[in-house]
Amino acid sequence: MQPPPSFRRTKIAINKEDITSSIKGWDESLCFDDNNDNANGSSTRTCSASDSDDMHEKYKGPSTFIVPGNHDWHDGLATYTRFILCRDFLGGWLMPQQRSYFAIKLVKGWWIFGLDCALPGDIDIEQFKFFADIADNVVGPSDAVILVNHE
Repeated sequence: MQPPPSFRRTKIAINKEDITSSIKGWDESLCFDDNNDNANGSSTRTCSASDSDDMHEKYKGPSTFIVPGNHDWHDGLATYTRFILCRDFLGGWLMPQQRSYFAIKLVKGWWIFGLDCALPGDIDIEQFKFFADIADNVVGPSDAVILVNHE
């Protein structure tokens, strides 16, 4: 399937930008357990693939993870990537998600696996490897997993 006529590769962001410095009244000390301020009081925190898990662990506010639906695949996930994966926050909610699928460890041995079933209604080999690795190496033998997908 060809991308829609409005598709512009140059308009797709592939790195999350640090937007906190541009928000009027933003006080990072109220949002995170530790604050990485430098000598002049400005924040040194950024959101990138390498520290998003750490950021998620220390953020005191709510977080959101979003499962794409089949409608998100009609443009090859371009809009989903631009508005979900390449953003740090949505209305005060932290968005640490780096891919269209995710695994979240909850309390008392519970997990949520968010699956991206795309247009064919099945996960791809990268997702299979991702979830298999977590199931083999991280999920405990008595843990329970909740599967979430768009259908």
